[in-house]
Amino acid sequence: MREWRDILKHPGYQVSDDGYLRSLPDIDERGRFMPGRVLSVSPSDNGYPRTIINGKDVKVHRLVALAFLPNPDGLPQVNHKSGVKTDNRVQNLEWCTNAQNQTHKYRVLGIPGGMTGKRGAMCKNSKRVRATCVTTGAVSVFDSGQEAARELGIDGSGVSQAARGTLRTYKGYQWVYL
Repeated sequence: MREWRDILKHPGYQVSDDGYLRSLPDIDERGRFMPGRVLSVSPSDNGYPRTIINGKDVKVHRLVALAFLPNPDGLPQVNHKSGVKTDNRVQNLEWCTNAQNQTHKYRVLGIPGGMTGKRGAMCKNSKRVRATCVTTGAVSVFDSGQEAARELGIDGSGVSQAARGTLRTYKGYQWVYL
């Protein structure tokens, strides 16, 4: 059976434990009876169901959590345990920190972080670079200047300056883009 609770910051509205929103019956400013109704929701830009209440854009999952989930530690975010943004049932939601939310996204749901593929050979702007040691003549090839910098423990901007020809050498190596 669906349970309804008042939305504290929006008098005259309620949220259910399975993610439905409704307005309560009311009398408008002209004295007319306004029946209550279930509110329609639409996806936000990032896919979370939302609606407008009293001129404010509100996310459904957050309203469910505020009404049904205790938050004694004052955690700032609401996590969808299943990873399904449209599943706003109370048993699918939990309060968490941003770090916990991101860890859940990566470890439990297998969704890679925002920087995955943005470095090294996977980045479309990366250029392979060759480093030749000035003293020994040993040659090393790296998938990117940043990868070379990480492996050698040096600054990546110096590697790119030397590879572009701004510097003749950097940290004992001659650098060339391949």
